[in-house]
Amino acid sequence: MYCVDIETCDQFGVMSPNAISLTPEQEAFRQPLVPCLKPDKTRGVCCRDPNFVDDWPNAVGNDELSQPLPAPSGGSGCPSRNRTAMPDKNTKYDETDFDAGAGEFPWQGAVFDQNDKLLCTCFFTENNTCTTTASCVAKVKPADIKIAVGMYDIANPLKVQEVPSGDKKAQFSPAKYIAYDPKYNPKTKKRDIAVIHMEKEPDYNYYTLPICLDRPKAIPFFKYDDCVVTGWGKKDNTYHWSDVLLLTEEECEELVPGFDREMESCARADHDVCELMDYGSGFQCRMTGKRNKPGDDIYWLKGVYSSTNTCDPKTQIITYSRIEFEEWFDDALWKDPTKFSKING
Repeated sequence: MYCVDIETCDQFGVMSPNAISLTPEQEAFRQPLVPCLKPDKTRGVCCRDPNFVDDWPNAVGNDELSQPLPAPSGGSGCPSRNRTAMPDKNTKYDETDFDAGAGEFPWQGAVFDQNDKLLCTCFFTENNTCTTTASCVAKVKPADIKIAVGMYDIANPLKVQEVPSGDKKAQFSPAKYIAYDPKYNPKTKKRDIAVIHMEKEPDYNYYTLPICLDRPKAIPFFKYDDCVVTGWGKKDNTYHWSDVLLLTEEECEELVPGFDREMESCARADHDVCELMDYGSGFQCRMTGKRNKPGDDIYWLKGVYSSTNTCDPKTQIITYSRIEFEEWFDDALWKDPTKFSKING
């Protein structure tokens, strides 16, 4: 990847030899780009070299169940996990721990009521939106809530490390619209997904960047070992993370009563999600297929954490509501979110 002028980076985050001009529609659906500083100290965007060839194999592993995965279009325009981000503590950073660093997952967001009470986690997504569970916001109106992105400490939103110096701190916005998955069932919590549009457009910086969406379905919904869950939880005021292992369809149906393999995925987490996470946390995975394997550290959103069977860490199974991007979700992001402002059922 190179830092170039935005005029020479195409709709899919790939460098062009000539300046390009996008139509309004192409601009609206442009792959999110990460800002950077060019060698001359002027601002540019990170853009992929069209001649770059990844030296890692295309398959997720060597076992008989592994299949080659297609590369998401424009993947190089997506933000990466900042593994060098440091927790605001006087301890050495340990990536096996559950404390995330400030800006480690720059798409981490939060939903608050107007009295500054945390309601749930949300994930900063395209077009000034934050994606969360429908059950978190089902009983509120947009005017009742506000969204925070780029935040590290929910008790003190302006307390965040100045790394790199000059970056802005937590950004708040009133909610403008709430769009619900039209198949959301409040009784069963199936398709427990909502998209919240923010009134204000956040500034992109080290702490605030939208996560990319796995529209190509490059990452499987089951039997996969390179996903994480993040959230605020109850342990302290900063956010946390944990590796999770996606189970097979058969394991999920055996362990989760009423499990629906067409709408859900399930996983085991390395840490207690009741203590460290909260509903609305993103179902996010890398494409390497194996945790700790070197890679670009780009995570792709596939759904939201919506339930758990128990708070006993020994038998705990978490369930994700899967996002079907080709159905209602893209319309809710880009076209008319008011079409999905009511809960059916």
